[in-house]
Amino acid sequence: MIRFIMRLVLILTYFFTFILISGCFQSTTMIGPAFTLASTGNVVQAGFNYSANKAIKDNTGKTTTEHLMSSIEEKKIKKNENKRINKIKKELIILVKSNLKKTREKIISLQDSNLLN
Repeated sequence: MIRFIMRLVLILTYFFTFILISGCFQSTTMIGPAFTLASTGNVVQAGFNYSANKAIKDNTGKTTTEHLMSSIEEKKIKKNENKRINKIKKELIILVKSNLKKTREKIISLQDSNLLN
C-alpha cells in the first residue's frame, strides 16, 4: 500500500512539474513576480515586475521573453543585412576603381595616339 501511495505522489509530482515547466500553467505571468516576492520579500518590486510584464504583454501581444527574443532576432537580421550591404559596397568600389583605371588608360592612349598623328 505504501508503494502505491509513493508511486502516486511521484506521478503527481512529475505531472505538476511538467505542467509548470511546459508553460501550460494558466497564470504564468504570476510565476516571475511570485518568485521575486518569495526570494526578496519585496512586495513593491514584485508588483512592479508584474505590472511591467503585463504592460509588455498588452502592448506587444507577446510575453516578456518572446519580446526580448524577437528583438534580438531583429538585431541579428539587421546586422546580417548591414554586413551584406557593406560587402556589396566594397565590391562596387573595387569595380568602379578598376573601370576608372581602365578608362584613364584608354584616354591616355588615345591622347598619345592623337599627338603622334
